[in-house]
Amino acid sequence: MGSCKPVIRRVAQIAAVGFCLLLGPGKIEGVQDLTELGLEELMEIRVTTVSRKEEVQRNAAAAVYVITGDDIRRSGVRSIPEALRMAPGVQVARVDANKWVVTVRGFSGLFANKLLVLLDGRSVYTPLFSGVFWEAQDVLLEDVERIEVIRGPGGTLWGANAVNGIINIITRKAADTQGGFVQAGAGSEERVFGAMRYGAKAGEGTAFRVYGKYELRDASKGVGVPDRNDDWYVYRAGGRLDRTFSPEHELTVQGDLYGGEVGQFIYTVAALTPLELPAEQAVHSKAHIGGGNVQANWQRKFGGSSVVAVQASFDRAHRDEAVLRGAIHTLSLDFQHRSQVGRRLEVAWGTGYRRVWDWFEGGAVTDFEPNRRTTHLLSGFVHQELALVRERLVLTLGSKFEHHTYAGFELQPNVRLRWHPTPSYTFWGAASRAVRTPSRAERDLRGVYQVLPPDSLFSGSPPVVLEIRGAPDMQSEVVKAFELGGRMSLGGRFTADLTGFYARYNRLRTNELDIQNAQVNIQPLYLRVPVRIDNRAHGWTSGFEVALDWQPRPGWMLRGGYGFFRMGLHVDENSTDVTTETFDEENPEHQVQLRSFLDLGEAVELDVTTRYVGHLPAQKLSGYFTADVRLAWRLTPKVQVCLVGQNLLDSPRTEFVSSGSRTLPAQIQRGGYGSIQWMF
Repeated sequence: MGSCKPVIRRVAQIAAVGFCLLLGPGKIEGVQDLTELGLEELMEIRVTTVSRKEEVQRNAAAAVYVITGDDIRRSGVRSIPEALRMAPGVQVARVDANKWVVTVRGFSGLFANKLLVLLDGRSVYTPLFSGVFWEAQDVLLEDVERIEVIRGPGGTLWGANAVNGIINIITRKAADTQGGFVQAGAGSEERVFGAMRYGAKAGEGTAFRVYGKYELRDASKGVGVPDRNDDWYVYRAGGRLDRTFSPEHELTVQGDLYGGEVGQFIYTVAALTPLELPAEQAVHSKAHIGGGNVQANWQRKFGGSSVVAVQASFDRAHRDEAVLRGAIHTLSLDFQHRSQVGRRLEVAWGTGYRRVWDWFEGGAVTDFEPNRRTTHLLSGFVHQELALVRERLVLTLGSKFEHHTYAGFELQPNVRLRWHPTPSYTFWGAASRAVRTPSRAERDLRGVYQVLPPDSLFSGSPPVVLEIRGAPDMQSEVVKAFELGGRMSLGGRFTADLTGFYARYNRLRTNELDIQNAQVNIQPLYLRVPVRIDNRAHGWTSGFEVALDWQPRPGWMLRGGYGFFRMGLHVDENSTDVTTETFDEENPEHQVQLRSFLDLGEAVELDVTTRYVGHLPAQKLSGYFTADVRLAWRLTPKVQVCLVGQNLLDSPRTEFVSSGSRTLPAQIQRGGYGSIQWMF
């Protein structure tokens, strides 16, 4: 950190001396200031993820929270996972310098698999393990219009994997990012970063933008080791073109390319040889990641109420790391039609198709059987909203119908009811069923997962080699969830959003010790025990989430949140799984956050984010309280300089130990950076 202090100091000197002497202060152009929005306006933000149509957040019959682009800008975060900490009910923990745990309502883990993540409506979860490689998912954060976070099942409209929630990262239209943008910065943890973007019009009704960015991040601090070598860099470039043929007819085409190198420090099993006892070793390695995507969205209105939308996308992602090398290709097509039937009924229906084909080359102890596979997903949905009492009471019914290569046919129904007793109050309830289909790894993975050293079972016992085996007959996990919520606005300066939930889970994944098929290796002496993936666990979750906004005066906004969560997991009587029942203690019971956005005059912003995260008993990790601070100067309407302090309290700390990925524990350190941006 010491080596970066001169860099930060130099940025501050440039900001405070050079530009202040040359230019006068003013409001930065092209940025909507959160503190200038009234709370009524915040409640009127339009969301699209809840019902796959544009609607006012206040009226949404779901636990939806919107992280605005200005929330992101004023928090000073440099990655999507860090931005998601702002949403109540979302559990975010950093594993090391480049890995995050991101979940909604439990089931935390690096390979968390019950959350659907979308980027402008395109799914970015990996079919490899039904989760997200967060180090590979990024955008130019200044182009993010909002992040819609839905807590609770959304399978009726979005399909499998929308089990506990949906995150949709929505970028700004090309027309809203005209002109040039340049950003540069440096710091202790955010070592070096820079970005450029240019947007313009190409004739009447057509706008485009292109961008490029680069980020180099420092390594985390090791636990019991001198150096983790998990520093990493990623570069990314892309563009977007929006064509408006008429107010009723629009087309968007966008795409990205990325690449990078990600440091890893993991436990792996040395190749089994005839002459040596099996053992684990800690290995430093570099994972090379890369890929690209292209996406097109077409929408047209016919008549007064009929709307047709079509989305097509292609994505390729590849990884080359110590334990695995391979690539995944995904082709998706989606059609939706929505129309008004009479004065009280709105009906939407749609269909979709997804084709995934991949190849993998395993290492000495890990492989897939078969190495290449193609899967298909066919889906359809019906969704209808009936106004029982116009503008007061609305009933929503719908279901998703899917057929997947792995899981066969699945049904995901949903019923919701919302009531508006007054314009300032909304109450809603929901009952849903959602599923999580098996992943490629759960079906086809073969490999040596872990070696238990001698004497680990009992005194004098030989080493035990655990060999993971995928399950071709694995079934989908199922959740049945029930929610109640309400929103209210009091006096134009205070708003509250409260949600309570209870969910039951069945056919949860377990890792079964197949003792009956264990084998004894004589020379050298060790025991080989297969571990089969199965569906022999069940459980429940419950809790509530609160989001509060208060505007004490113009130019000052306070946003707070609290989440209470409990979970219980149990294995079936015929299960030999010994770890699943401890997973309920890998989720914090309490999470609290408070953010203050304060304008000090017209040129200076002072923003403070504080949060508390409860302890994780299963990992013997204490709860922590920390704070981030951002100080920014708007030197002209086109130039801004800021300094950001990160994790200023309770640092260094370990936030999560990922035993499933075999990643060595890391400590997250205190940091800071300075940046300057110029719009022209």
